[in-house]
Amino acid sequence: MALTAYTYVGYPALAALLARRQQAGTAADDDLPSVSVVVSALDERDVIGRRLDNLRELDYPEDLLEVVVVTDGSSDGTDVEARRHAWPGVVVLHDPRRRGKAAAMGRGVACATHEVVVFSDANNSYAPDALREVVRPLADPRVGAVTGAKAVDGGESTLSGGEKLYWRYESFIKRQESLLGCCTGVVGELLAVRRDLVPEFPKDLVNDDFFIAMHVARSGRRVAYAPAAMSWEPAAISMSDDVVRRRRMTAGRWQSLVRWRSVLPVGQPLVIWQVVSHKYLRLLLPFSMGTALVAGWAAVARSSGDRRTLRGLTLAQTAFYGLAAVGGAVPVSAGPIRSAALGARYLTRTNLASAEGLVAYLRGRRSLHLWARVPRSQDTSGP
Repeated sequence: MALTAYTYVGYPALAALLARRQQAGTAADDDLPSVSVVVSALDERDVIGRRLDNLRELDYPEDLLEVVVVTDGSSDGTDVEARRHAWPGVVVLHDPRRRGKAAAMGRGVACATHEVVVFSDANNSYAPDALREVVRPLADPRVGAVTGAKAVDGGESTLSGGEKLYWRYESFIKRQESLLGCCTGVVGELLAVRRDLVPEFPKDLVNDDFFIAMHVARSGRRVAYAPAAMSWEPAAISMSDDVVRRRRMTAGRWQSLVRWRSVLPVGQPLVIWQVVSHKYLRLLLPFSMGTALVAGWAAVARSSGDRRTLRGLTLAQTAFYGLAAVGGAVPVSAGPIRSAALGARYLTRTNLASAEGLVAYLRGRRSLHLWARVPRSQDTSGP
């Protein structure tokens, strides 16, 4: 229970306490850098047109913007649809071989010609000023990469409700980490990196965004968070679809842990503490949470005296999982209770997916980098 409490509450509180001593830097945006947006896609024919239209409508000078669309093993005509929506400044690279997202990103970077590379997905959309906001901190030469903010657009579905709560929580942690100098929780759909700091990607890399952030930190530069740079992503259609993504992400985290010597900035203890607390301890949460529940009830069964604290903690855990079980069945009129139920359901299921990610890593280490497309609500409902 102590491990779980530290990971979810203790670390954010400590990071916020340390961040209070830091001051956020400010930077003018009157001298905008040239930007290459690299969009990686796998069978995204239904959304790639909307993605390119969204990029074209951004409030950013056209002469400073280029877009590189990389289709990795797409067999649904994603490249054809991308060319149909292209405009001068858009390059479409198609490879019928499926080699993984990291390989696609590497091909896109090799084609990019501008000062800053912004990595993006095919199914998200940017706010009109997202590019301006995400490159703003790069005016500080100490900053090597900037991550934007991620929001979930899925109406009032039970899944999107849980996702929205999760990303608000993550946004708070990112704000504190950014003040400390290195935001470890970057989002791959809106990640700006100085071109000379983009690393070479290992062929079997899974979590490319985290790898980029750690590479920038190892170079001695800061990784900043730009909360005003907004990217919207549609919620997964079902919890099972979201679990596929979570399972792969967790497997990638295990991969980075095994390769920690070549991933982490070993000479920077503050960043190491952030990564361990924010990323690696979460790998243990499915086991610590399950053990706490079982051990709690076992201790209650064995105790003969008045153990109010023990019983209270055990009942609180049981109530939490009870809320997770009812989840979206709680009516909207219940207000805070419904929010708590959605949060409990999402948290419980993502932790189960985390345990499944360990199994996936142990069973399929050679093929994890071959990403699988996860259906999102935008595929059927539109923007």
